Amino acid sequence: MSNSTENIEKQESSIVDSNKDASLQLELSELKQPSDEQLPVNFQLILGSYERLLYGFDCILNKEKTINLIPSFVYPSHLSCVKTLASTKRFLASGSTDEHIKLYDIKLKKEIGTLMLQHEGTITCLNFFSNTHLLSASEDGNIAIFRTSDWERLKTLAGHKGGVNWVDCHPSGKIALSVGKDQTLKCWDLIRGLCARSTRLKLGVAERVFWSNTGDLYAVLYNNNIEIVNVEEGKTKAVITMKERINSMVFTVLKGNQDNIDDIDIIVFGCENGMINVWKTDGSLLFEFHSTHKNRVKDIDVFNDLKLNISFLATCSTDGGIKVWNLTDKYILPETEIKALGEHETKVRLTCLSFAQPGKILKIKEKKKPTSINNEIQSDFEEDLKLIKKIKKKPTVSIEIDGNVTTNKEIEMKFKKNRKTFKKNYKKKKNSDSISFTLDTAGEKKFNKDTLTNTDNDKKTSPPSSKKRPLKSAIKKTSNKKIKKI
Repeated sequence: MSNSTENIEKQESSIVDSNKDASLQLELSELKQPSDEQLPVNFQLILGSYERLLYGFDCILNKEKTINLIPSFVYPSHLSCVKTLASTKRFLASGSTDEHIKLYDIKLKKEIGTLMLQHEGTITCLNFFSNTHLLSASEDGNIAIFRTSDWERLKTLAGHKGGVNWVDCHPSGKIALSVGKDQTLKCWDLIRGLCARSTRLKLGVAERVFWSNTGDLYAVLYNNNIEIVNVEEGKTKAVITMKERINSMVFTVLKGNQDNIDDIDIIVFGCENGMINVWKTDGSLLFEFHSTHKNRVKDIDVFNDLKLNISFLATCSTDGGIKVWNLTDKYILPETEIKALGEHETKVRLTCLSFAQPGKILKIKEKKKPTSINNEIQSDFEEDLKLIKKIKKKPTVSIEIDGNVTTNKEIEMKFKKNRKTFKKNYKKKKNSDSISFTLDTAGEKKFNKDTLTNTDNDKKTSPPSSKKRPLKSAIKKTSNKKIKKI
């Protein structure tokens, strides 16, 4: 028994030590900042993993044309594995199998909130349109549309009989395409919130669908096929068939040389065997290369840097590897061998990735702790003063004294000592927003009696009111005591 207890204690101590080491690694990765000698951040790369962790990297292009992947944060975002990511210039959204959508501020590197009870299944896809709206798809067969200003759900698009695998919005923002497990492709009218068209897919269940940047073409990803469709003609333009399974795909523009080579629309996809393929929209192969990942290519994404006129490709694998490539150099000079500009090992199983717009690297400021209890009391007192200042002030009242107009504040300063006698000698005008006073010039304490009106005569000469008397006026007062309300 003693040996068994000692073994259990050793196991518990080893678990505690491993947890401490993991927490220290998280803190060190968050506090790690690049040196001042390095160039500014070109773009940010954010990845999700099966271990529910969210990784952030600041990507900096050096003078040697290599990229440094500097860890900026590691955050346990969800209760289970992260399935999908989407980002804009400011916001980042992550979806998971826990049916929650987490929202973050990229610039502040801070979690904003959680969209809960929006779906009843795994979040399969997230897609931002500009910076104004967010589309989310789930295995419950619904597509939700959120407004980013207040994160209110505007509409729920229900039409798929099975789970929705992917959704993509048209560049105009008026229509969207979605594919699901029911082997259908649906076109949604986002203005009216209705399904405009539904087609049965012949090649099987589609996994992803993407629009081109111009909106003239869209591509549908199947198990090992990619179908490119022309919108105007409504016909299939080309079909790409591979022997290996295709895990991820991106429909984007490949930047070329401004002098000789123009930009072209391309389809980039990663396969199960670790190969990266770049194809044209007419169904011809442009070039291909091996990603040098140990396992399959799980997800890819492309970022077009308009300042440098370079198309960057990022790949991630389930072996924990991250690699960034330059597609423009390979496009301009096909004979050159393509090499990874930068790589990093996370030692976790990565599931998805997303590029984010360039942002400033925020330095962590340590909060100054109060040295004594008196400082805490003083800080609380200052906060109370700030709340008191926010209280609305009393409105100023114009007061007329012998033709001169003054304010009530000046009168209160003069008659501060004799406030009780001053309050008795005024009359509030009926049916007026302001209060006027007339005082005698002989003495400030005396009131001009000529300006007074007989209230008793006013009551006699006033016409009878058509309204019924209230219950209180019918009660006769037998004494000077006030009647208490029941």
